[in-house]
Amino acid sequence: MEKLPILIIIPHGGVQPPEELESLALTDKFELFLSSDTCANDLFYFEKESAGVISTHISKLFVDLNRSRTAIFPATTDGVIKKKTPYGKSVYEEPFFPDEIAAANIIRRYYDPFYETVDKIIKTGEIRLILECHTTFGIGLPQTPQADRPLPMITVHNRIERSGSMIQTCHDTAAVMLVELLRKNLGISPSMGTRISDTPSHGALLHAFAKYTPYLRLDISRSLFFDDKYFNLEYIKVDQLRIKYLRKKIWDAISKTFLKCI
Repeated sequence: MEKLPILIIIPHGGVQPPEELESLALTDKFELFLSSDTCANDLFYFEKESAGVISTHISKLFVDLNRSRTAIFPATTDGVIKKKTPYGKSVYEEPFFPDEIAAANIIRRYYDPFYETVDKIIKTGEIRLILECHTTFGIGLPQTPQADRPLPMITVHNRIERSGSMIQTCHDTAAVMLVELLRKNLGISPSMGTRISDTPSHGALLHAFAKYTPYLRLDISRSLFFDDKYFNLEYIKVDQLRIKYLRKKIWDAISKTFLKCI
């Protein structure tokens, strides 16, 4: 199989704390699993099909690679290093939290090398599409505008805002085709929520690298695999046959979109 010149970026699939912070963390294995883009590292691992896959084993609670490196507490509580999980639980026992020096070291060790790797691959000139991949909650979280409401099954982002202007990071034809193929392949009805986001993405990765080559962000709901049928609570494990099936269907949609539209 010939690999397609697509770079897959998975910034939030990790479930491990960095060794420097492990002893300070209150989060257990299940909480780290829920707080990640659950199963993203498996679902989007298209190493044999694409030009490259860049992912991380570190949980986004400790190093969020899709936030600006300057977004550090106390300026923001939702920056590179989090204080709370998506469910509102403290990540660290009070009053412990990485100080300025520790945060800088964490960024140098985990954040900067990730960006440098992406940049190096893109500058080879061989990449024709960047696809940033996420799994999202099926139901809106408490204290959000969508609380307790079903969230879209598939969302594709292809817009950012620069200097007050909306800019497409990849043309709508590709975004629309990807959504439609995924909806068909995964058996999702339009009423279940599939969309092209009409608001700009604020992710740091898209802003950093969309200027080089066409760039899409893909969000797929974890409700496709995170339920009583496919998830084993005792082992904190999702049925790998289900993941394998979904991965095949997702890649089919990605590859057809690329060959037709890019």
